[in-house]
Amino acid sequence: MEVDDRRTPDDELGPLLAAGRDATVHAAGADRVVRRTPSPDRDLRAEAEVMEHVRAAGYPVPRVFRVGPGEMVLERVDGSSAVQRRS
Repeated sequence: MEVDDRRTPDDELGPLLAAGRDATVHAAGADRVVRRTPSPDRDLRAEAEVMEHVRAAGYPVPRVFRVGPGEMVLERVDGSSAVQRRS
């Protein structure tokens, strides 16, 4: 997982795929997405580290490629969300 101080410029974000109260998710090519919070000051390193830890233990979470200010670049996983699977 790469950690840097670069936030993806707005004009480089792909199409909006999802939006929630905490973040938006944009396409980033065929196999990745950018999960972005409204605040560039938000540090997502701890969340990314937990995701990578549980992924290494076999839990089905997307791979984290990069963490930047208020955003993570994640593996794109197509399918239903956890909320949809509960219904």
